[in-house]
Order: sequence, then C-alpha cells, then structure tokens
Amino acid sequence: MKQVIILVLLLTLEFLEAETTIMLKGSEAVEASGNGKALRIANLSGAGLDADGCLTFIPREYDPIKNFNIGSLSYDEAQLSRSGEETLSVTPEAFAFDFNSYAQLLCNELAVIGTCGVDVTLSNIQGPGLSFVDGVVESLNFTADVSWSVTLNGFSQTAAPYTGKLTVIEGTFIFDVGDDPQNWFVGASEVSLEFDLVARPDAFGGPILPATAASFAVKTTPALKIMEVGDTEVSLNVSFPDPGPGLFRLMQSPDLSSNSWTRVGCDFVARSTDRLLTVKISEQDTSMFYRVESLAGKAAVNQ
Repeated sequence: MKQVIILVLLLTLEFLEAETTIMLKGSEAVEASGNGKALRIANLSGAGLDADGCLTFIPREYDPIKNFNIGSLSYDEAQLSRSGEETLSVTPEAFAFDFNSYAQLLCNELAVIGTCGVDVTLSNIQGPGLSFVDGVVESLNFTADVSWSVTLNGFSQTAAPYTGKLTVIEGTFIFDVGDDPQNWFVGASEVSLEFDLVARPDAFGGPILPATAASFAVKTTPALKIMEVGDTEVSLNVSFPDPGPGLFRLMQSPDLSSNSWTRVGCDFVARSTDRLLTVKISEQDTSMFYRVESLAGKAAVNQ
C-alpha cells in the first residue's frame, strides 16, 4: 500500500513541474529594412579586384523563410492560477531559437562542408512577458539584447558575436541584429551582417502588420567631419552614431554638380568607433566637397 501512495505522489510532482512548450512557427514572415532580405552579409566574400585595386564583394542575401519554425518558448504552467488575466516573465533559458536554416543557406552557397548553425542568446529582458486569460496564452511582449553567431560544426565563425535588439510586440518577433561588423576566422575582417526577420508565430495569432515592420527599419546615418586640410591631403573623420549593416562609400566633387561625384578609396562598413580617412589633393584643387553614401541608398551626408 505504501508503494502505491509513493508512486502517486511522484506522478503528481512530475505533473506540477512539467513545462509547457510554445512552438514559434508560422506561415508568413517579412523583414524590417525594406530590402526584401532577412539575412544579408555584405562583404564576406569577394570576386576579385576592380580597376582601383579594391575588392569587389558578393553580397550573400536570403529572403525571409515564409513557412518558418524559429524554435520554441517554454514556461511553467504550475505558476498559473488559470483564472482571469495573468502574466509570466520570460527568461533567456526559456527560449530555444533555431535559425540553422539561414546559416545552412549561406554554407551551401559558399560550398562549405559541415553542419552550419546559429547560436542565439538573449540578455537584459525587459517587459511583462507572456500574457494569459484563464490559463490560455494570449500574447507576448518584451525587449531584449541579442547576440547572434554563425557556427560551423558547433564552433563560432566570428571572433565575437553580432549584437542587436529583439523586440516582441503582441507576439510579433522583430529582430534587429548587426550593430557592429565582426572579424571571421576565414580571414575576412569587418564583415557586416544584417538579420532583421519579422515573424508572428501562429501560437499568438493574427496577421503581420507591415507598419510594425516598417517602424523598425534600420536607418544608419553617418557623420562626416573635416579634421585637417594640408597642402597635399585632407583628413576626414567618419562616425556612425547608430551603426548598422551595409557598405558605405566616400565620394568627392569639385563643384557639387550631379555628374561630378567620384569614388575615393575602397568601400567600408559602419562601426561604432570612428574611421579616419586620408584623401590626396593637388594644387589645382581650388575646392573639394565630400560625402559618404550608403550603397543601399539609405543614408548620405555631405561636407
């Protein structure tokens, strides 16, 4: 008789500690930047040198996967009374993200042999978390810092992870990853990566609102400052108060006319630290104007 009582007690404890898992899958996803690509790596691989001796990059770009499954979210149902409106905070450990399909697309294109994946880690989670009505999941709302690393056979391919933000509004996941470029162990330096998937899992219902995605569009505006003008060269400082993904180019013009702008030096990426550029000038240059423009056409600034 005692054995039966102990068995029932153990089963009860297991039930109380059981976690409920929400699958983060759905049939529709978009991206926030407006370029049609959820993952974009601007300068990981090149196609040779151009006439100026600069490496020509081949952007690696991938559409949002429409029928998506980006992982799962678990919570302890025993913490709910199942009566009325309730909320449960979420923790980084509650999420098991899966973006391996995006990494595998990259590795397939580069003919990399091995298993490719993505390590995603959340931190500094703020907000109410999961919302319930009578024990039924209604919504999810929070913000978090996110780190994002491409892996090969379980090992990160960058010296440090890419970082950014994850915003979840009424169950819509909005990723904004790619604050700073990172160096890859394959020998590529200052590689710009953008991951801006917007997805609303079926578990939270409702369509994706395009306005929600558009409001989180990445806007990277450079600041250009002339530091010093010498007899043979000009020193310029380029900074990005809010760095984001993509390539940028320094242009110069003697008179600001539309057809007079020419490229100066090689293209570069946005970063949080200032970039000092030195430009050669000649005695015949009575005036010269400079601007930094985005190759994606999103930002430009003149000096």
